[in-house]
Amino acid sequence: MALVSIDIDMTDFDAVMKDIGSFRKVIEEKCEVLIRRLAEIGVKVAQARFDEAPYAGNDREVKVYIDDSGAKGTLRIIADGNAALFIEFGTGVLNPEDWNARSELVDSEGVVLHGQYGLHRADSPLGWIYPGEMPENPPALTEPSYLKPGWIHTYGEPPHPAMYMGLREMVDKVESVAKEVFGFD
Repeated sequence: MALVSIDIDMTDFDAVMKDIGSFRKVIEEKCEVLIRRLAEIGVKVAQARFDEAPYAGNDREVKVYIDDSGAKGTLRIIADGNAALFIEFGTGVLNPEDWNARSELVDSEGVVLHGQYGLHRADSPLGWIYPGEMPENPPALTEPSYLKPGWIHTYGEPPHPAMYMGLREMVDKVESVAKEVFGFD
């Protein structure tokens, strides 16, 4: 019969607990670095995709940033700008949701279905017109209105999922960034 025995010296228990406490602190710090590094990757990808997306509206500027004002170890990536939702989810009934993210918006009155935000113009299968100059990089199915000079006719904006692609990049990089942060080969 084999016998395995372990001797535990309780006089060193406080020292062991102190070592565990300092090890835990190191792990928490590394996790915060990991979260920050992944968020920076997501922000970089999302900002680049917002900047490159075709958008026919006048107020197209979207700023993507990290908000760390929440609970410890929690970061939020925020896309701020009037065009953010329209670029991310698209508009118009001819540009329906054609990717995996949800395309409903939430406003003060609740959930708004795709193409029905604002004045409900995007709900028309004939498209709609709005005043303005043609942008350098207009979306497909957008052209100057020949009926009203100085107006633009469009069928809507296809989705350009900048935030979603930022998320996908973060997910794809978790393992490699964790190896760097924690020092694994």
